[in-house]
Amino acid sequence: MKAFIFDFDGTLANTLPLCFDCFRRVFKKFDNRDITNDEIIGMFGPTEVDILRKHLRTEQKEQAVHDFLSCYERDHELYIHPDEEIIRVIRSLKEAGYRLAIVTGKGRKAFDLTFEKVGLETFFDVTITGDEVRQPKPHPEGIERAMQVLGVEATETMYIGDSSADVEAGRRAGTEVAAVQWLPVSQTEQFDEQTVRVWHTLKDLEQFEASRRE
Repeated sequence: MKAFIFDFDGTLANTLPLCFDCFRRVFKKFDNRDITNDEIIGMFGPTEVDILRKHLRTEQKEQAVHDFLSCYERDHELYIHPDEEIIRVIRSLKEAGYRLAIVTGKGRKAFDLTFEKVGLETFFDVTITGDEVRQPKPHPEGIERAMQVLGVEATETMYIGDSSADVEAGRRAGTEVAAVQWLPVSQTEQFDEQTVRVWHTLKDLEQFEASRRE
């Protein structure tokens, strides 16, 4: 194992509650629609901007995009804080010599804001956001690009994420895959542990990494 590639929302940062709140506000304001968290999750894959442009009925889509990003930035500190355990584990992987990447469906603007504030920006060799790929997960494009930049093969790589789309993307890219549920809110509530490796705590990742070094 030479590389670990991570999803971001719900995997490295507990961003989903803020995303849900901002999406609900925008859909209510511009479409007068009350949408649930499950409905929002069903829209995930493209960036936040593309989700709004696709699913809003209003003609004021660009204003809605502006309002969403303003909400995300304004309320960021109310919802999202550095997770010291995640920082510790990622630091230890970096110090052990692994190549690290993030492949996320999040747009670059929102990603950069959170990435800096959660204290992870110094550890990763490459980050690929949803507006930098042509096809979102579960297509493997982002993972394949990250492996190319890192200079690793799929057989040397683990992809880690919190959704069924992450699992499928990793499998299609040919990497090892882990589904995680170690943050308070994740995209997929239940995985079939007979068919996919599921990690409920960061300790599971640490134990996996230790076993590969033995």
